[in-house]
This record gives sequence, C-alpha cells and structure tokens, in this order.
Amino acid sequence: MKFGYQENIALPLVFIDGITRSGKSMLSGIIPSMKKMEHIQFCTELEMIISGLSLGGLTPEYAKAFLRIYFNEHSYNLQLSRNVNFRPGDQTGVDNYSDPKVYYERLKRVEGDDAVEQSQKGINHIPIQTHDLMVNLSYLNQMDINYKMISLWRHPIDNIYSWWTRGWGERFNNDPRGFSILINGREELLPWYAAGFESELYELNPMEKCIRIATDLLERAVNQYRESPCKEKIHILTFEDFCHRPDVELSKICIFLNTEVSEHTPRYLKEARFPRELNSADRDKKREHFKESVSTESYERLMDNCSQYESNLYRLRKP
Repeated sequence: MKFGYQENIALPLVFIDGITRSGKSMLSGIIPSMKKMEHIQFCTELEMIISGLSLGGLTPEYAKAFLRIYFNEHSYNLQLSRNVNFRPGDQTGVDNYSDPKVYYERLKRVEGDDAVEQSQKGINHIPIQTHDLMVNLSYLNQMDINYKMISLWRHPIDNIYSWWTRGWGERFNNDPRGFSILINGREELLPWYAAGFESELYELNPMEKCIRIATDLLERAVNQYRESPCKEKIHILTFEDFCHRPDVELSKICIFLNTEVSEHTPRYLKEARFPRELNSADRDKKREHFKESVSTESYERLMDNCSQYESNLYRLRKP
C-alpha cells in the first residue's frame, strides 16, 4: 500500500535530545525562555515510532505518513491551546512557561482555517525534550520532519552513575511509568535498546547493566552522528560546558536556532543554578565506586568510553 502525505503545516521542531540523565531537563527549562519558542513538550509518539522503525516493527512509509499527520494536528491544536498542559506543577505545564497568558488567550480562538493559517505562518518553534533520537538518527532523517536538534552529552561517569542511583539497572521491567517500548527477554522485559545483547544482561549486576546499556547507546549515537549527511541540523553541547559558561553556550544556541535570549532567560538560568561548579573529587569517588562494584570487563568498557569522551568528545567536534 502506498501512503499519501498531507501538506506540512507544522511549526518547526527543536529536539533537546540525549540519553537518560544527560541533563536534558535543565536545558528544557531554559530553551523555551528564548524568543520564538513555544512551551517545552514531550513526544512519546515520536519516540515510539523511531524505536519501532529501528526494531523493524513499522514500515518507513507508514511512519512518515503518521508523523506528518501527528505534527500537523499537534501544531494546529497548539494554536487553540487544545491538549495543552495546564497542570502548574508539571515540567511541561504552561504556567512554567515565560509567558503563560499566551496559552490562556489562545483558548478564546475559534477553530478552523484561521488556526491552520496561524500554524502555517507561525514563526515559533516547538521545543521537545526527547530520548535517544540520536541513537536512531538515520531513521529520524527518513521522516522528512522540519527539525533542529540540540544534542546533549555528559561525562559517562556522572551520566551512568546517575542511571544507577535512579535504579535504571532494575527498573526496566517493573516501572509502569517507564513509558518506553519493551522487548521480551529470556526471563524479564527489557528496554528496546537492549535488543541484540539481551542474553548478556542476565549475568550482570544492576550497576554493570547500566554500564553495558548506556555505553552501547552512546556508541550508537556517536556512529549515527558521524555517518549522518545532515549534521547541520544538530548542535553538539556538553553538560559540563553549559555549567561552566552558560552565556557563551546560549549564544551559540541562539545562532544555531536563529533566535535570541529574552528578558526571561536570566531568571530561568538562575533557577537552574547556572553557572555552577562541578566537583572533580565527586567524580573520582564515583569512579572508585564503579571499580569496586563491577567486573573488570565492565569497568574497562566504562573507562574506554570515558577516555573517548575526554578526548575531544568522541571526536565529534573539530579539533
């Protein structure tokens, strides 16, 4: 069957992407404060589609048709504040946006052609916090989506240790709020990104599982970026650089997104505690904990990944 593709009326998208615990939430509170940005959002549907493609569970033609309709409808509804999150305590709640009254005013709009035109001619971008899109970048680029991506990276010691402290070595098959595609393992459910090395995980302790899965995701993301013909759509950013010099990094992001910071941005930076100092002694303690708690093989895998990160960020940046 051949699928048809509607005219694209969706607002351009900005993906704030990285693996779990890389610092996306802190950046997702700041980017929407800039000019020409809507409020921060999640998009489980996109993540399900892209991971489904990587697993062979969907055809690219259907996925592309689905996402065209989905983002068209999403952008249209946004002009009417339909399906907008008004829960004040949520990260995606519009009360956390720099100018909440925008969405309250849109409730007064009448649906129809005017809302379509607002979406077609809109200058705003929709910032979306995503997980692991870089890992499947080649599939994302088949979808003909108007996007740019801020790809966030964090030192593997800090990143993977945070995985472990959050229980991600054990939570995959017993957390109903995980909201990620699972696959059947031999004895338990596993996250989709463990496909291909499921049997290796059964012999590992929780900390070793975090190392095995997270380093695989990082390696796949590196390879996908290196092979991508669309690097101009992606801005590489490290958590450490943003902590040390947020103003410099925000200037680079503004150039990348063709926008500017607003009068609200300093407040969001302050609330997120930027700039901030990073304690190298704390990382050394984490490193020792890893060394004492995992096998030699797991520890060497982690240290190899750290070495590549510290050496010009996996060579993702120009020397």
